[in-house]
Amino acid sequence: MTRIDGGEVLVRAFQAHGIDTIFSISDIGQSPMLRSAESAGLRHVGPRHESAAVHMADAFARSTGRMAAVAGAAGPGVANMVPGLMCAWMEGVPLLAIGTQRARRSLQAVRRGRFQFGPQLEVVGPISKFAARIESAARIPEYVAEAVRQAFDGRHGPSYLDVPTDILLEEIEEDDVTIGDPGRSQFAPGAPEPRAILAAAELLEGARFP
Repeated sequence: MTRIDGGEVLVRAFQAHGIDTIFSISDIGQSPMLRSAESAGLRHVGPRHESAAVHMADAFARSTGRMAAVAGAAGPGVANMVPGLMCAWMEGVPLLAIGTQRARRSLQAVRRGRFQFGPQLEVVGPISKFAARIESAARIPEYVAEAVRQAFDGRHGPSYLDVPTDILLEEIEEDDVTIGDPGRSQFAPGAPEPRAILAAAELLEGARFP
């Protein structure tokens, strides 16, 4: 039996949804994900600031019509993603944001203080279409699928997943990993369809108080 870690599971989930590019500043907490991404041939783009990473993922989506992933380190790294996520939220751009987080055992003892711990879900949740903390390596594909679905459901926008470091390091049997059916990860970027523009013009022309 072959065992794989959560980082490998996460990358396989990315691939199932057509995500082949990750924007992030390399961090030890992301190592399992980035190591597996490199082995799988995914492209990693390293910016100088996490906010820039989100803006780059935003621009990637707008210009290619494909969703990208963006990752931030625990605490300040995720906080630095907020300006970019706010922009994507306000302007309806689908992207998948990943925030590493302290190990689950640390989250149960936050009152004693943990290095760079922050209430990431509470901070990012209000500017995300979907925000959740992954609870086990085996459930990574389920969370990624829901995050992608929510990003494209209705008005587009960013989704966020909080990933404790022990989840990325957790090893499970490869046969226990169920990726499921690939979801939507592409959209039509750029200008709306001419018919939509005409319909909007007709509504404006016939409006009493446009």
